[in-house]
Amino acid sequence: MGPCAKKHRPFGRSEQLGQPIQGHIPARAACPALEYLLQGQATVPDDLGIFLPRTWRLHPDICRSFREPSTRIGWIASHTRSNRELVGEMPEWLHRPAGLVYVPVEHEGNVYESAEEADRIAGLVADLLRARFARPLCGKEVDCRRHLIVAPYNLQVRRLERRLPGIRVGSVDQVPGTRGCCRHFSMCASTGDSSPRGVEFLFNRNRLNVAISRPRRWAIVVGNPALVRTNCTTIEQMRLVNVYCRAVQEGAPVS
Repeated sequence: MGPCAKKHRPFGRSEQLGQPIQGHIPARAACPALEYLLQGQATVPDDLGIFLPRTWRLHPDICRSFREPSTRIGWIASHTRSNRELVGEMPEWLHRPAGLVYVPVEHEGNVYESAEEADRIAGLVADLLRARFARPLCGKEVDCRRHLIVAPYNLQVRRLERRLPGIRVGSVDQVPGTRGCCRHFSMCASTGDSSPRGVEFLFNRNRLNVAISRPRRWAIVVGNPALVRTNCTTIEQMRLVNVYCRAVQEGAPVS
């Protein structure tokens, strides 16, 4: 459709998941227009377009977790999202009023699904459903509709749906723009290098970004502590695992 128009104005974020394509399309004809224009750059440069750095959707603490000043990745959050505080005692695992939270769950032999993580997430959701806020989110307290649970594999999605009826559950590819108060991300696999789809799938930077960068208050990562010790065979794999390690470090309790 390009030759039919005099100008193009693509809008969007550069770190989104690509559309799944079954057939073979040569060269770069299959990539989105924005990705094609950026040519591998993390964000739009000043000489190519306008970079919009501010969001009114996310809590400032979540934005700080994804901030990379050297590449301008991340957002500056509006202060209007920072005045919603919990009333009373927070659950033991919830060590911060908002932002990225890492919850370790040890298990062995899991690849596509993890009963241990499903049980732990059920407990996390139950704790949050009992929470009370000084100012309700979106006019209501935290309820089932404010939660979203995401997993990289459909087997874990179906397990979570059975374990938590009434809670929204989906794969990362199904929920790229869905928002809510809390988003839980189940990593599923016991070890990163045993994933059948490889390190590149499990630790895909865009996949992790889409999975945990949409909630208004908490992005909760649930995973096996062994994942940070994934064996890498290429520099690119090291970069991918490093992004996950940063998320774990940012979301872990400060000792």
